[in-house]
Amino acid sequence: MKIKKHNPEEIISYLPRIYIFKHLNSEEKRNMANLCELLEYDAKDKIVSEGEISPYLYAVVKGAVSVMVHEKNGKDVYISSIGENDIFGEAGIFINVKRIANVIADDPTIILRIERNRLIQFIRENPSAGIKMLLLVIYSLLHKLREANQDIAFERKSYINQEEVDKMISELFK
Repeated sequence: MKIKKHNPEEIISYLPRIYIFKHLNSEEKRNMANLCELLEYDAKDKIVSEGEISPYLYAVVKGAVSVMVHEKNGKDVYISSIGENDIFGEAGIFINVKRIANVIADDPTIILRIERNRLIQFIRENPSAGIKMLLLVIYSLLHKLREANQDIAFERKSYINQEEVDKMISELFK
């Protein structure tokens, strides 16, 4: 990871594309740009480590990342991809909680990162913009929860029904 030289104008140019910052006015964008960092990652670099506690919210500015979970058997399981202008790490802005997955750059990637206390500072100074941003963060979390619930429901449907298996075996060996 390389921290790019802080260039507020470059950050300002990215903010309208990232949906949680889309509704900020010019002054709010300038204020936000002064609170964010741009980070550059090479392909396969780890951005977030499963199990770490960090107070950051991330947005993919360029490139894409994969979300992976490390299982006890040593395998990494692919969960999802996150592309340009989308966010991840939302829980880190609300509470100190262990990250539940690894996030790895798929290709050369630029990430915008903001630390919880800086975001809270922005919200206090810009309450109207802060409310809009928090609503969009909550929407993002709810959307991800819905997808996770659908995945769980699909997995449950895909398991073999034991009664059907027993019936099939019973009929085969009559």
